[in-house]
Formats: sequence, C-alpha cells, structure tokens
Amino acid sequence: MREHTFHDIDHVIDEVHDLFDGWVRESNSDGTVEKYGLLIMKLAVHEWIANLVQHAVFEVDPPTIRLAISLRDSGLHCLVEDNSEGFDFQSQIKEQTQLLNKPVPSERGRGLLMMLACTEDFVYETNSEGLQHLEFVVRPPVDSGDMPSFFPTQGQAFDQA
Repeated sequence: MREHTFHDIDHVIDEVHDLFDGWVRESNSDGTVEKYGLLIMKLAVHEWIANLVQHAVFEVDPPTIRLAISLRDSGLHCLVEDNSEGFDFQSQIKEQTQLLNKPVPSERGRGLLMMLACTEDFVYETNSEGLQHLEFVVRPPVDSGDMPSFFPTQGQAFDQA
C-alpha cells in the first residue's frame, strides 16, 4: 500500500502530482494495471483534490487529506479521506448532468462525471469518524483487440456504417 497525508491546502495539488509522478517512475511492473491505473488515478485524484482546494470548508481543524492506494483484484484501489464538511454528492451529479444538456456546454463543472466515467466501485460518504470518505477502483484498459471496429488502427479511416 502507498499512503500519504497532506496538510498544506495551498500546495496539495503540486504535492499530489509529484507523488504520482514518482510512483509512475518507480513502477517497474510489466502489467498495464499499475502504470495505466496510476495515470488514470492521478487524473481522478487531481480532480477531487482540486475541488477540495476550490470548494471545501475546513472550519473545525486544519485541513487533513489522506490518500491511500493499493493493488486489489486486478485493479488499483484508491481511498481519499479528508476532514472537510463535505457536500451533497447527488445534487452535484444532477447539476453536472444538466450541464451536459445545455446548447453550449460550459468548460467547467463536469469533473465528478469524469471521475465516475473512468473509475469503478465509486463510493463517497461521511464515515463513522466524521471524515469525508471517497474510494474507487481503476481497472486495466480494454485490450485493443476487443475494441469495436469504429476505433480505427493507425492509417485506417473510420467505418461509415
């Protein structure tokens, strides 16, 4: 398991990027799960942490954000806990989904939908200690041989079916 705790809300995004970049560099696994998973996970964790920096309220104690990553069931499991006040996840998902149906979609405001699209087993809740608890899994990519024919290989045109 790889674990790290952050306290400096002003520098946490840079610290998370440095941490993931180091993990990717030191990854000598031949499998695609770890390297692919770490890059997708970096994107998802960045989105979550950026939202914490921008929107979270840490009134009771100084900010504490714990990140833990482990390899489980052929995928990378991620846990993020923080001591913010949290937010209404379902209403945010509804709001972001409504943005998709606007005639001119905004450039912002769809990060949670992106996280849901690239992860599995996504759970966000307040745990028994009062911490905000997020966990999800990133699994290996689909084998390119399993992709439908409308994903052309290099030099091929899209099928016009």
